Amino acid sequence: VTTTDNIVVLDHWDLEVVATFSKTSLGFHSSEKPYDVLISDDDTRAFVTAFGTYSNPSNEVHVLDLTGLPNSLTLETTINTGGDTNCQFMAMSPDGSMFAVTLPNTDQAKVFLTSSPYDKVGTYEEEYNEQAHSPIAVDWAPDGDAIYVGYLSGPYESSLSGNGAVRKCYIDEPNNCEHALGVTNTVRDLAVTPSGIVWVADDAGNLTGLGGSLFDPGENTSGYDQQTGLLDGTGGCLDGDKRAIPCPAQAQVGQSVGKLFLF
Repeated sequence: VTTTDNIVVLDHWDLEVVATFSKTSLGFHSSEKPYDVLISDDDTRAFVTAFGTYSNPSNEVHVLDLTGLPNSLTLETTINTGGDTNCQFMAMSPDGSMFAVTLPNTDQAKVFLTSSPYDKVGTYEEEYNEQAHSPIAVDWAPDGDAIYVGYLSGPYESSLSGNGAVRKCYIDEPNNCEHALGVTNTVRDLAVTPSGIVWVADDAGNLTGLGGSLFDPGENTSGYDQQTGLLDGTGGCLDGDKRAIPCPAQAQVGQSVGKLFLF
């Protein structure tokens, strides 16, 4: 678990604190805070994003060696995500071989291998001039061939300005996240079901379900912006896996959602 100044290890059965390690002992600067955590499939490494300030953003994911727990937690290496990217949320690929990380300062997501030397697989952003802004959430398609990236806002010059947006980015096509859907409010998190439904939690407490086929080109959605490639499905739930319609009341939680998990 990350806090502003520490990484705390909990027993997964009773959630008792097992050990606490200061961020500075793990290579974090005083202006950075550990943010999101992923654990490798073999439980030997943790990947932790470093989130800096807006005036002093971070550009690192810290790789921590877990083999010494609970007595020791050590820094194995850091993964450079590029200048002033301010790493935030991550997601592990279904086979555990890659992880994706959102970079809100540069409106990008990047994917890296989870094994040393942790090479970059690709950088993912839309090819259109008007980009969606500040990616804050990410998850993988069930087959691992794509990531879904959630943004705080659609392009400022589009009909989705001020609304959240979700883009689908194919792993073998870096810099080509063409097709996207808008949701009514700022995206806070998203999670993908095994059947490929993308559930989006937003700042107003709505849960919006988006069918995977909605991200395909040429689908009959409620609107299409040729300039930005955005499909306007604002405020939608599924209707035959094709069209976005208003969510039922039971799909609303009534308050801002911080993190969304599907079981």
